[in-house]
Amino acid sequence: MATPSSATQALAQRQWRQRAQTAVRTAVTAAKEARSKFQDRVAQLEACVASLQQAVATVGDVAQDEPWMRTSPVFHTLPLPRVRQLLDKVYDMYRLEYGSKAAVLAAMGQLVARPAFAEAEAGVVGGASATTGTVDPYGATVLAEVARLNGGRVAAKRLPDLCTTYISVWMLSPYVEDEQADEVLGAISEDMVSF
Repeated sequence: MATPSSATQALAQRQWRQRAQTAVRTAVTAAKEARSKFQDRVAQLEACVASLQQAVATVGDVAQDEPWMRTSPVFHTLPLPRVRQLLDKVYDMYRLEYGSKAAVLAAMGQLVARPAFAEAEAGVVGGASATTGTVDPYGATVLAEVARLNGGRVAAKRLPDLCTTYISVWMLSPYVEDEQADEVLGAISEDMVSF
């Protein structure tokens, strides 16, 4: 027959495991939902990162005071610290991606000035250059701003390289490894399947 203290401990372990399982299920569902809504726009990516951060926090809110709480599996094989580590990995991917895209957006914004300011700086009147008469409002705006910000000739020569770099970073999504994120969430989901 079980002693009262061992029965109390078994009950505490069962209750903790149920709380941990609920937190992990909630976190994985939130992570999958956040990833499915991500469509390569900075505002959506920011919301995705916030959702993933909340998912990780949900798992982090589960108490781990006792040694057995850090080592016993939540479902079949994965202990809670390992689940959190895996979810952190997915969160970090998207956090870094958001940081790079926000930086690219800010940098591209620095290259493009308001048309009125650029017209005054570049000598453009009504969208046409005062010297040639050609219409190129966007090119004149960018070049005028680059000239104003960086002193002129050298900056204008670097503009194609800067734009190529910014666009490459934007399109390649260097930090998000979709297959790896799918594997991580799939491994956690597989561990939850029979519960």
